[in-house]
Amino acid sequence: MAAGSAYKLPPEPAPPRQVRGSRVAGWIVAALVVLVFAVFVASYFLDPIVRSRVENTMNHKLVGYHTRLGHAHLQLLSLTLILNDLVVKQDAHPSPPVADFPEMTFDVQWRELVLGRVVGQVLLNHPHVHINLIQLEAQDASKVPLRKEGWQEAIQSVYPFKINLFRVDDGEATYIDTDPDRPLYLKDIELRADNIRNIRSKDQRYPSPIWAKSTVFDNGRLTIEGRANFLDDPFPGVLGNYSIERIPLGKFEPVVQRANLHVYQGILQSKGVVEYSPRIARAEVDSATIDGVHLDYVHTAQTAAAETSRIRTVKNAAAKVNNASGIELKAHEVVLTNSTLKFINNAANPNYRIVITDTNLRATNLSNHQSEGTANINFNGKLMGSGDTKLTAVLRPEHEGPNFDFDLESTDTDLTAFNDLLRAYGKFDVASGKVSVFSQVTVKNHYVSGYIKPLFTDLKVYDSQKDKKKPVLKKAYEAVIGGAAKLLKNRKTKEVATKIDISGPIKNPNVDPWQAIGQFIYNAFVNAIVPGFDKEVAQARQAHS
Repeated sequence: MAAGSAYKLPPEPAPPRQVRGSRVAGWIVAALVVLVFAVFVASYFLDPIVRSRVENTMNHKLVGYHTRLGHAHLQLLSLTLILNDLVVKQDAHPSPPVADFPEMTFDVQWRELVLGRVVGQVLLNHPHVHINLIQLEAQDASKVPLRKEGWQEAIQSVYPFKINLFRVDDGEATYIDTDPDRPLYLKDIELRADNIRNIRSKDQRYPSPIWAKSTVFDNGRLTIEGRANFLDDPFPGVLGNYSIERIPLGKFEPVVQRANLHVYQGILQSKGVVEYSPRIARAEVDSATIDGVHLDYVHTAQTAAAETSRIRTVKNAAAKVNNASGIELKAHEVVLTNSTLKFINNAANPNYRIVITDTNLRATNLSNHQSEGTANINFNGKLMGSGDTKLTAVLRPEHEGPNFDFDLESTDTDLTAFNDLLRAYGKFDVASGKVSVFSQVTVKNHYVSGYIKPLFTDLKVYDSQKDKKKPVLKKAYEAVIGGAAKLLKNRKTKEVATKIDISGPIKNPNVDPWQAIGQFIYNAFVNAIVPGFDKEVAQARQAHS
């Protein structure tokens, strides 16, 4: 080394590029973590603002109802919105609330996001809908249709993405009619409706799959599986298969009693198809079975006007759907087994009842359209617990008026079971005897033809031992009837018979066929028995004059 020259150290080597990149990445990750944490924390500070905004938005959309929201949280990172303690009240009758939702969760539907479709989903966890008769009547009286009350808009308005998947887990629904101690309720409700926005299967009439199940009361089951079109106009359309099992009919007593009906016991099972859309209303029952029901119809003087109005309403409704285009009603098989049917007339003096026990019925091919062919009905039971009763009928749905045939045969009913009826209409009773009723009726082209024939066997009206306490005039009247019966009695068969011919035009050509059959049967058991005695009394008087 030359003298006087200075020594220089070699420069330090530059750090590797990957080391510098790692430090930068570390700073970026740290910054992102801090940002995420800050956003996460900040989202909780926004809760009061989110709660107020959601509540106000929903109330702005609803008509006739308002909401109260307990808490709301929007997770900014995942865009998840959670609503807690949402309560819905009716303006007309705010107490009790019509619904409460402990938790509603709105989220992005990630499966669709992967496919480039930005839509949302909502989950209702343990919702409870509860409504009573007063609230339901207020809803019916409202001039605003249910579909225009803003329910769908209210749900859609609280989340920035259109809802494409709707789910309910562990839901409940309760309806209270006239008796708060006997509510109608569903529990364990599970529901799923997907593809609500029709982003898949757009070419199908019903592109959205739906599925629901529930426990009905305690042991019954309800299942619905089908498809829907939630974007149909002016209201959504749905097509689904239903199945109901072990439904206890006695639970419906608070509802049906307003129609003078009382139902006790009985189990319902059924399956079929329901379709309802702006184009068609269809209900097709594959099978329906009712076992062990006790059904009473009670007529009273106080409800006579309401009963007449109700019959008129049912008749008008039946006339509207009869062969109506766009309305398809059909039941392939309806079965009634081991049941008791009872008619109670509390307007008569004295009150009386007509009872059919051990009832079995099978009806096939019931329809509101003539093109579906004839319906057949087979019925049997025990009239007043003793008379073997059979009814066969053929119904043809016509465009104008009823068209049917039926044959009725009821044999050897203990006539003393009709004593209250005989006292009410004939002012007498019987000591012993049996009655049989035979009838054949055909209704076609607004004309009815046929007959009703009551047949009395071993008839004994006056019993001197049994009737000692009766007034003298009452005894004499019954003795005349008994004497008339003896004059008319066939010496070999010991029978008394009278025949009432039925023929002529139907006064009301639009009468419902079920109502017409019911009236004829009523005539057979009420208006035919007493006139039979009246005829015998008249002949007896003529014989002694």
